[in-house]
Amino acid sequence: MGRVVRLDTGVPTDGATVAGSFMDDARRAAVRELVDREGQGWRFPLPPAERLADWGSLSGLDAAALARMRRLAAPHPYACFTEPITRTRAVGSLPSSAVLCTDNGVGIAMVEALYASGDPLLNAMADAEPTFFELPTGHYPMLSTPKALAETLIAAATGQGHRLGSAPPRRSQGLSGGPGSATAPPDRP
Repeated sequence: MGRVVRLDTGVPTDGATVAGSFMDDARRAAVRELVDREGQGWRFPLPPAERLADWGSLSGLDAAALARMRRLAAPHPYACFTEPITRTRAVGSLPSSAVLCTDNGVGIAMVEALYASGDPLLNAMADAEPTFFELPTGHYPMLSTPKALAETLIAAATGQGHRLGSAPPRRSQGLSGGPGSATAPPDRP
């Protein structure tokens, strides 16, 4: 493995849990109840349609894409939410990229602002020169913008993208704008 690419997710810290990092007490209780009721106590099923947006923006998904997700989704082992994350030295030493799905509310401008304000996690990452990309869609780009996602993942794998502290990304040209361009073009009309 030569690079870690994170798709619309936060950066895990060693010893933290997903449930502890991204869920308040009420959400943890609701998820645990769903796991117990519908997942035989160990699997996290796809949430009901009315709760699905709680897990990320559904922007860009039409009725057919939502139906496809519902049909093909597989339950996720709940222990992945509750067991502490252990980052190995090997993973920590790899270069990384992050693909931000901007309809969730986080984009490169926000990451840059956090970096400029002295955010300890981003400042610690900056020495490793991570790269960043934006996709103008919700949390499920594999369904809403599959071509743009594929192009972005290829660019990320080769180390392209926006670097912290550099000039703002070129938003209008997308990946076809050349190496280092940070915004993928939409692939749906």
